[in-house]
Amino acid sequence: MGSDGVFDRPIILVEGFDFGHGWQDDLHGYGTVTWHGIFGGDPSHVPAGLDYRPLLDELHDRGADVIFLDFEFGTASLQAKSALLRHVIGLTNAHRQGNQQGILVGVSMGGVVGRMALKSMEEDQLDHCIGQFYSIDAPHLGAVMPVGFQALVLGLSSMSEDGMQMWQALNSVAARQLLRHHIADGETFASTQSELHNMDWPTVPHKLAIINSQEQAWAELTSEPLLRVEWGVGAPFNSSLFYVHADRWSATQSQGGAAYLLPGDLNPWSDASIVQTGAYSFAQTTSDEESLPGSEATHLTQMVEAMNAQFAPLQVLHQTLQSDVTFVPYFSALAQEEMNEEPWIDRSEAQDGEPREDHASLAPHHRTFLLEWVDGLWTEPEMPDTISEQATSMTFGWTNPTSRTLPSVTLTDQGQIQIGNNAELFLTHMSSCQGHIEVVNQGALLIGGPDGSIGQLNVVQGATLMASHDGEIVVYPGSKLKLQAGAHLDLRDAALRILPGGLVSFEPGSRVTLSDGALIDLAPAAQLELSGDVILPQGSSALVASAGNASWNSGGNVSALSLSTLELEQSITGHCQINGEVGWHGAGKINVDGGSFELGPTSQLNVHAKLELESMSISTLGASACLNTFGDVTTNHVQADGLSWTHDGDFAPQPSRVRLLNSQWSNSDGTIDHAKVLMLHNHFDESHMHVSRALPFSRFVENEWNAPWNDTVPCLHLAQSENRALLRENHWRGGKGLQGSESAFRALCNVWELCDEAVILQGTTDGCFDSSCGAGGNVWTSNDVHIALKKAPLPVLSNSNNQFGHAYEWIARGLTTSNASQWNIYGANWDNVLPAATTPSGSNLNTNVQRWTDSGYLDVPWHAANNIEAMTCAEYQQSKPSKKKSATRDLTNVLGQQIQPQSDSIDGLNPLPRKNE
Repeated sequence: MGSDGVFDRPIILVEGFDFGHGWQDDLHGYGTVTWHGIFGGDPSHVPAGLDYRPLLDELHDRGADVIFLDFEFGTASLQAKSALLRHVIGLTNAHRQGNQQGILVGVSMGGVVGRMALKSMEEDQLDHCIGQFYSIDAPHLGAVMPVGFQALVLGLSSMSEDGMQMWQALNSVAARQLLRHHIADGETFASTQSELHNMDWPTVPHKLAIINSQEQAWAELTSEPLLRVEWGVGAPFNSSLFYVHADRWSATQSQGGAAYLLPGDLNPWSDASIVQTGAYSFAQTTSDEESLPGSEATHLTQMVEAMNAQFAPLQVLHQTLQSDVTFVPYFSALAQEEMNEEPWIDRSEAQDGEPREDHASLAPHHRTFLLEWVDGLWTEPEMPDTISEQATSMTFGWTNPTSRTLPSVTLTDQGQIQIGNNAELFLTHMSSCQGHIEVVNQGALLIGGPDGSIGQLNVVQGATLMASHDGEIVVYPGSKLKLQAGAHLDLRDAALRILPGGLVSFEPGSRVTLSDGALIDLAPAAQLELSGDVILPQGSSALVASAGNASWNSGGNVSALSLSTLELEQSITGHCQINGEVGWHGAGKINVDGGSFELGPTSQLNVHAKLELESMSISTLGASACLNTFGDVTTNHVQADGLSWTHDGDFAPQPSRVRLLNSQWSNSDGTIDHAKVLMLHNHFDESHMHVSRALPFSRFVENEWNAPWNDTVPCLHLAQSENRALLRENHWRGGKGLQGSESAFRALCNVWELCDEAVILQGTTDGCFDSSCGAGGNVWTSNDVHIALKKAPLPVLSNSNNQFGHAYEWIARGLTTSNASQWNIYGANWDNVLPAATTPSGSNLNTNVQRWTDSGYLDVPWHAANNIEAMTCAEYQQSKPSKKKSATRDLTNVLGQQIQPQSDSIDGLNPLPRKNE
């Protein structure tokens, strides 16, 4: 307990790797690293305790309450230890008083354990309430244990209890996880590093490092043995009797090891007379890690001292000991892989005079460094609960750079706080213990400033930043606002302004609530990254006004509840990009107006809300990127390039509507299922629309399709649509034009030219080009095939001003299901067939149509009869031809007899019987 006697300022101190085991009452702990030792009471086993005792005394005077985590099994796995540490953190928070943030100090391996525990709690969205995390010379990228030393410990393990205990520790799970090169295991370290890399770092606390070396602190080792000790009888005999030998790394050989000649029980004066010898050799590292810049360890010296003591009174006749071999390399304690940024907000290294320190030691300058940061956390600045116009505005980042926690406060009536300084990015966190900042009534929170200062505010897990009633949050150039997992930003009738060069990041697991006209204003060259949840409550409205760059990343979701509207208005420089899988959900509406919209490689935007795209461009960067919609969709004056779009109306709570208006589609494909469709005045270049189960009354009006001659996909495909769709004044040019599959449509004043197959009728498709259904006035010209039949009924074409120009191959071809021996087309205009009105009995047309009978396939020739002069489409529609009932048509000139039509007949001809008839 600290000097104040109140458990309110917890510091959890986590021990490192401990070779020893078993509880010792007099030492108050397990193994060799105990509370007694770190409190300076056992300098022979824990010499670093002489460094820790002054620190503990200083912390006591500051009211700090120290929890020392001493593992019963000091060689247990990192995962087991981090699980126990999570439990200790939970106990600490359950019993502490007040809202002061705690501190976690991990010594050596304890730094890796602390990192894992904090990060896993954040991933599970558990509030650990740790404001600072210290890593004291922790082997984040592994520790070095020379092959020769490991081989010697293995050899001695069979000769004494101490040797066996040391080898068990060296061969433990923890050792295998942390040693960069283990003689018995080459996989555990690699898998541990992969796990740590994928886990990344905790984001809530300020991360601080103490490193017992410098970047250029190379160990001055020679090619001599790592250690060699010979014992024997001195003068006058000078006879060597026993020895131990451990190799140092060598560039000339691929293996290193150890050898020894010792009495059987390491006691030459016992009754045992058996001499033990051994030699071990193992693969060594490919580079000299033993001399890397890094901290030193005492394990070599301690081993030699123990053996010298045990062999007395034999004399040491020869001793070579290179004890300053590197234990934790500098880059490992720095946790900086090549080309990666280090995770620390600040760090303390060995001083120039002694660039290599003992591992996990705390020289005075390290202690000063730690205490300054502790004071910055616990000594809150003199700040009132409310800052208003009458109070002096506050600035973070100038006078006390270690004050990095922004306390809970309310900013109102033009009161403001500014975060940042001119020197470098000043990082500040909100309190991880339910921190709360409210900006209201023209109050302002400035991250960076107009004076050129730059800063960063992290809204951490468990903290809430709220702005309402004309409050304002401003992010200045070079500055950042980050909303971390478990944090909340609430904008109500308030503004978040991101100035050029500013960055706002809503990270995965964060939550943003926008309501009552909330505004996010994104200036040119400003950046907004959205990976968290954005929520619009029922009946709310919000505006994102963007002239900069907005990125929706994996995990980024919008929930627009009923009667709510999110407006994304982009200027000409505004750009929005989708990266990964993003969802826009809810019964509300999302409108995107202006600028550019881009789906990154392999990205998916899934939109369940109502979606409107207006006066903008949309494109994809990869073939697998796609837009998936499920509710109402409207595009107006949109330029789509390379877009893959799927609409599935089955998932909509009510029949959905799809409206494509005045838009340009290039190299794009759309699939629309189960919706009421309106396509009006669109231009499709090498683009395809597949519409299935179209709802009444779907219409396709004044659209233009252009496709290369060899395109194999229909430009417009109507499938499985029982409701008759209207196609009016559309123009198909090239490729395959219109295909109907198991569908119904009526075509008025459309044009097909230069198509491979202009109109394709498949299955039960009812294609009406006749005045009886309000259709006609269509034009076919210069197509390879005007009409292609794929086991479909014959189309309705007569008496409706349809115009057939030149066909390069066939007027019609394919298989029909209509039970007709020939087919007459009345009242059409034919190009270069016969003059108008001169062939009442019909003229042969160039066709290749067949029907199936019991005798096989039979030809169904087509004839043109009662040819007419062509009218324009406007003239045809003004003439308003009356519909004729099918039963009154004179069909004797077709089959030579009168045929009574049935309800499913086509132009008076009965189709072939269905299978179930």
